[in-house]
Amino acid sequence: MGGADDETLVALVHGNARYRGGFGFIIVVCATGKDAAQMLAVLRARLDNDRDTELANAAREQGAITRLRLDKLADTTAGSA
Repeated sequence: MGGADDETLVALVHGNARYRGGFGFIIVVCATGKDAAQMLAVLRARLDNDRDTELANAAREQGAITRLRLDKLADTTAGSA
């Protein structure tokens, strides 16, 4: 996100506010490997979904985040054994 242009950052702020206002929760996205433009594309693609679809998306994305964290933990633990 550090290299994102101002237009993309502003669009993310507005899109996130619209998302939270529409669904009542923040967008959950596994951001690993995604730049700001890709994150904005994901956000825009999901804005018009219904709540049930977004709950399923959030659960799937949270699963991906959790798997990454567990893999990192396993790597760290294996390295210290």
